[in-house]
Amino acid sequence: MQPPALAPSASPTVSSLSKTKIVSYPALSPGHQQSAQAIVLAGLTDARVTAPAQSPLVAITLEAIQENPSKVNTNKYGKRVLCLDMGNDLRSLRDTLLPPRIYFPKPYLLNRRQLFLDEAYLHSTLSNWDGRNSIDKLMLTASAIGNQRSVAFTVRFGEKRLKSLGSEPASALRKIRNELSSLTSLGATLMTVELDQGGRLHLHGMVVTDASGSDIKRLLWALGGSTTNTAFRNRNQVKIVPATSPVCWAMYMSKELIDQPEAVTKRLIYMSQSATKLGREHLPELRDLAEQKLGIKPDWRGRSAVYSNPGIRLMTRSTTGMTRH
Repeated sequence: MQPPALAPSASPTVSSLSKTKIVSYPALSPGHQQSAQAIVLAGLTDARVTAPAQSPLVAITLEAIQENPSKVNTNKYGKRVLCLDMGNDLRSLRDTLLPPRIYFPKPYLLNRRQLFLDEAYLHSTLSNWDGRNSIDKLMLTASAIGNQRSVAFTVRFGEKRLKSLGSEPASALRKIRNELSSLTSLGATLMTVELDQGGRLHLHGMVVTDASGSDIKRLLWALGGSTTNTAFRNRNQVKIVPATSPVCWAMYMSKELIDQPEAVTKRLIYMSQSATKLGREHLPELRDLAEQKLGIKPDWRGRSAVYSNPGIRLMTRSTTGMTRH
């Protein structure tokens, strides 16, 4: 079960300095922020992405930007950028890092062989767990799930259950929480509830488990409730697949929530205690990976207060070879 692929987003307006773009910080929209966060997580956790000296499939580096006041607004940019580079490989970053037909909010960011992100995205992604919003925590936990056996699922509700849950997603999730113990006993569980275009409630989720598909389906069928429509029950009520890209699935799970305020999203995202533990414990692992691959300690406050570090030997890239959006 893969979500339908989105049509490539229209590229933003850019200046004429060159074809290469810097993804500036703060992001243009929550979707841009989430996409940049996903790219940072992929860069740190994917073994195919590492320092150039290790001859990786994708090289990851921190590069200094030469200050050029006439070309760069230094209040908008930091002094360094995180660079992902395919080198001589003619494939795009998207072809390399993402499975085919996978959901990604801003796909054009990866439809190229080289990408520059303001370094602030690295630090904001790896800032402290406490104080993070619900979608950030969902993304970090999904990243933690990436190296564990897990399944992604969608559940649609039977007639009686749908009537009892009503049409308000937050209220429905609150009612469902009381029935999740059997599912969460399998392993760390993430879940969101939303309305489809017809106004019907359904849920998306992930669970870390070695359980058989039939056992997982049995629990999810119970959660979805009985139905008199046999074809619906057998074909559409419950869908499960291996979670081949948990971070992208988390973005799909939160696609209807990304533009909502935190007061709304926190009521529509469920994370089991074991899932929360996974996400929280993943942060130190990500910070270690940043040190291994980039030679820096992420700033726990979020955006780095100091971009220059004398202990790091950085390549210098002229701003005349980059543009911004």
